[in-house]
Amino acid sequence: MNNSFFADMDEGDSVQIVGSGKTLPEALQSALDVPGVRFADNSFLVDDEAALKPLKRLLQNAGYRIVDKFLEANRNVTNDRNWIGKVGRPNGIPVSRGTLIEQGAHMWDARLKVETHKKCDSCGAYQSNKVIFHGRVCQNCGRVLHYEITQGSMIRFQFAPFLHDKDPHFCDVRMYAYRWSPSTGSLYLFPKIYQGSMRSLEATEAYFHSRPECWKNARRDGKDLVLVKYLRGPGGRKVSGSTIQPLEINKHYQNYSVVQVFQGKEYQMLIDDLPLPESFKIIEAWHEKTAAAAK
Repeated sequence: MNNSFFADMDEGDSVQIVGSGKTLPEALQSALDVPGVRFADNSFLVDDEAALKPLKRLLQNAGYRIVDKFLEANRNVTNDRNWIGKVGRPNGIPVSRGTLIEQGAHMWDARLKVETHKKCDSCGAYQSNKVIFHGRVCQNCGRVLHYEITQGSMIRFQFAPFLHDKDPHFCDVRMYAYRWSPSTGSLYLFPKIYQGSMRSLEATEAYFHSRPECWKNARRDGKDLVLVKYLRGPGGRKVSGSTIQPLEINKHYQNYSVVQVFQGKEYQMLIDDLPLPESFKIIEAWHEKTAAAAK
């Protein structure tokens, strides 16, 4: 390796990412053979402008998409004119590449070309829907992919509309679901009340009974239950008319997995590690040397 940063390393040694304890994958170590390229803190530092093009080409061949951060920052200016704080978009005003460099922003990202899909666990088909809501079925085999609420789901909720500024009993309630009909909003709950996360069980029961307009006793399938209304619109969107506002729902039914696909191979999200890091910064470090020489 011709870079002094790595001059004392033996050939074949793994390259440590300074400050993180990670190693640069073997598939990318050839990037450090490009004259004028260093690696630190998950960033490629380019000391020589002539090294930028071959570095980007090498990363592209390895499966990365090179993103021009200057163009990305300014492309969204018109959609975000009141957003303040992000380098490159103060008050939504387009800025020059030189200004970003002066502010210390990096100019390039290398992002792994990964596709994310929702995959039916029954047949393995990828789904085109970005959101899988209650009752959605597989586009290939027709099996149900997801139930938001199923029998035995624990629901922690507050009554709607909120009256916390007027209600001395205000808190939250935990109950268990028996059955939910999304089309009508009818949510049948087992009648036992459990303590919420805000107050004692006694206070929770007092809050529940202080809002009789939000629930009623009911019988279904020979069982004594409590009936409330929980409405969701098309695509699972919230709509008005519900008598409860869930804060937490535990125990869903899910018949799909989220997978990432890289170069034709599947990796299960949050379980399998991708073969390469998902992104790197590319820093035009030669500007610092130029500025220092000018002083």
